Formats: sequence, C-alpha cells, structure tokens
Amino acid sequence: NLEIGCGFYDEEGAGDRKGIKKEFSKYLFDVCFNSDDENNFEYFVDYLLLNLEMKDHLSRRDEYLPDFKKFTVMLDEDQLLEYWNKNEEKIKEYFIGKNKTIYTVSYITTYEEDLGGLFEILDKEVEKNRLES
Repeated sequence: NLEIGCGFYDEEGAGDRKGIKKEFSKYLFDVCFNSDDENNFEYFVDYLLLNLEMKDHLSRRDEYLPDFKKFTVMLDEDQLLEYWNKNEEKIKEYFIGKNKTIYTVSYITTYEEDLGGLFEILDKEVEKNRLES
C-alpha cells in the first residue's frame, strides 16, 4: 500500500497496530472537529472534501467523489463512524443553505455539489456497521 505512513505504526516500540493514526484521529475529533462548537463541523466537512477520490481515470474529465476507504487512510474508521453517528443530524442541519467552494491542486468542489454525496456515503457506512454488529 503506497499510502502507509507513520500512522501505520505505534507511538512506542516496533508495533504496527496503527497507534499513531488512532492518536492523530483522536486529536482531530476531540479538538479540531469537536462538536461542542458547531463551527467545527465545517472543519470536519472541509477535511473530507479535501480528500475525495479520483474515480474515472480513463475519461478526459476526472471525477472526484467521496470514498469512505480514502477517508480512513488518515482517520481511524471507528472514530469516524462514531463521530458521524453522534453528530449526523446536527451536521446536516448546520449545512442547510450554506455553500462554499473548496480548491485543491487536483479539483474544485462545492458544498452544493458534493455534500449530499458525502453525507450519503457516511450514512451508508454507519448503517453497514450497525448491521454487522
């Protein structure tokens, strides 16, 4: 896997149980995306929209879409699912009527274009997790 970085390893020792990734995710969810301040929902959504996955490599126009597995390269899957499960309704309500353009080196996206698909992917993963539990 080309995307394995230091987050694959543990904070101490020679283990590789993704301890650094879990600690980094904990920091993001507890501090940067903390739901006590609704403005942090924007940081959460922007972070995900900055990490869309290129889907159509063969056409002339590359398409970038939300992909749950891409999000979990840097974010701990369990923490992401727990955060979305806990805050889904508040986040969706927060973004009603909001629009913003996000620029990356590879693509431009807007809340209007991609929030619906992003929320749908997160909803499906939470539901899938519930069924598997």
